[in-house]
Amino acid sequence: MTIAKKRDRVLAFIIDLLIYTVIILIFGYFYGVKNGSGYQITGFPALILFLIGIGL
Repeated sequence: MTIAKKRDRVLAFIIDLLIYTVIILIFGYFYGVKNGSGYQITGFPALILFLIGIGL
């Protein structure tokens, strides 16, 4: 097994970050509650985002 180049690892990180950002935006649109500065996600949808964030 070979270790990936730093360039490939950074690119993979950026792609993962973009995917997670899209997921957060979708959840915010459907389940978010509008507050003064944006949207707030609470309850079960917030738990789902948390579990996705930690990789479960």
